[in-house]
Amino acid sequence: MLDRERKGLVKKNTKLNCMPTPHKREVERKPIPRPPSPNAAMQTRQAIEGRRRRKAHFLETGIELGPGESTDFEPKMLTPPKKGVRWGTPLESGYSSEPETHFPSQAKGKKVEGSLVKSEVALDKFGNLEGASPPKGGSPVVIKKVLYKGEKS
Repeated sequence: MLDRERKGLVKKNTKLNCMPTPHKREVERKPIPRPPSPNAAMQTRQAIEGRRRRKAHFLETGIELGPGESTDFEPKMLTPPKKGVRWGTPLESGYSSEPETHFPSQAKGKKVEGSLVKSEVALDKFGNLEGASPPKGGSPVVIKKVLYKGEKS
């Protein structure tokens, strides 16, 4: 098959597989001006300010905050050991008597033998399943456009 014929065939089959779906469009108008885009200088300034606030909070309270955490953040209390997970006990998963299904350490070593597909499947010359149903149309999508004060659609 010539390269030109192959490209044409791929293009034709791609068009057949694409199912156009009508999209609903909504326009939301906000009476406020568009917020400024964060540039590198603004992001650097915000990061420096955040580090300064976290350091001041650490010096006052002794609790270290991570990026994005608020000053009223309280760390969770640790779970008491008696309510913790008990390791080493068998995990039940069904009615099987095989030890591989009960212990995670032994289940990792279990290997699947043979093919997961029990029967042979027929493929066409492009590698697609023969007799497969055509693709279904996609679910409806709403495209939302936000317009700020002074912008036109």
